[in-house]
Amino acid sequence: MSREAKERLALVALVALPLLWFVNAAVSIDAPVFVSVARQLVAHPFDPFGFDMIWDPTSPHAWEFNHNPPLYSYVLALPLALFGEWEPGLHIVSWVFPFTALFAFSGIARRLCGDGFAPTAILVATPAFLLLGTTLMLDVPVLACFLVAVYGLLRATAGEGARWEWLAGFACAAAGLMKYVGFSALPLLAAGLFLLPRDRPRPAQIARVLGPPLLVWGGWALATWSLYGVVHFAGGVALVGQRSFDPAH
Repeated sequence: MSREAKERLALVALVALPLLWFVNAAVSIDAPVFVSVARQLVAHPFDPFGFDMIWDPTSPHAWEFNHNPPLYSYVLALPLALFGEWEPGLHIVSWVFPFTALFAFSGIARRLCGDGFAPTAILVATPAFLLLGTTLMLDVPVLACFLVAVYGLLRATAGEGARWEWLAGFACAAAGLMKYVGFSALPLLAAGLFLLPRDRPRPAQIARVLGPPLLVWGGWALATWSLYGVVHFAGGVALVGQRSFDPAH
């Protein structure tokens, strides 16, 4: 077995061991909300937030108290439809995101550092990655989409073909619909388009990278306005604006 294959196996083991250990973990922290949205999607695939739930004092309406997009819940809807309320099924389907983050970051590290093993091992061994990867939270899924977008952009700006531009664009769109903080991938990709290649990008290249997230997020804004009378991600922006930045808090 080559050294590269051994390193990849070691990285996979670093991710897989904690995931296996917690495969039967209970649905906890904020995950009950995402599972409830998935349950709604099984019955009403085009109305993710059309239900009420007692979660916090703000409102019983899911579209109002839940300031997160529904893409991850669409992923959870598959095991819910097949296996019902079975925690291992939910966790196993979610493993796609830690492993996607692993391979995407490894590709980024190889291109920027020459050797992807050490940087990737540091990433997957961090407490945040280990702990959040074993839950049904949004952080590792949005990280995975973000890293795929960056990896696609690096290959696109190296002149490796339009398919990598499309990958970067759609991964960016997915990041924003996993968690609204994923919107931050868009200015990063825009900066990379103009700063990484030697030549100025052509309009078609810009459209392939920046067009998908703008169109997908715009469509989501129109859909939520039609369904719930609000642009859903605007509620998340308002929530941040209402928070106190007093260091005591």
